[in-house]
Amino acid sequence: MIKKLLLLIVFVTTFSYGDIGSWFENKVNNFVGIKPGWIHISNLTYSGDTGPLVFFPDSSIESTRVSARVKNLSKEETIKTIVFVHKVLECNSSGNNCTTIDEEESRWKTNIPPGQARYYDDRIYYNKGDPNKSIYFRQEVKYVYPYDI
Repeated sequence: MIKKLLLLIVFVTTFSYGDIGSWFENKVNNFVGIKPGWIHISNLTYSGDTGPLVFFPDSSIESTRVSARVKNLSKEETIKTIVFVHKVLECNSSGNNCTTIDEEESRWKTNIPPGQARYYDDRIYYNKGDPNKSIYFRQEVKYVYPYDI
């Protein structure tokens, strides 16, 4: 009976996170991760040469450059890895009534000692969506680690 109960708990917990990797990373982060509030992100921009990929000109995939300044607010921990989630939103022209149409997770390996800042620069890829709608971007910090991951 205990084996069945443990199996049920593992099954429900695992599928509530989507896969075993996400579940495991969430548990590890709760134990050794740094709180996302220990970093400050400023000068966040999505810019540059958005448009179809040059090597696949007829593709429905587009890209944009994301950049930001990231400061470590911790007094003790050096930040080594940050996991970002970039969401692509399809909205009306005023930026309202948005629907998330794509999402990309990226890991940034860095080295930000306490009190210092670094500049983040990456490219994200997304499906271009409805041509009658406007595209907006949103970034979230999922995890912050004091080690390389």
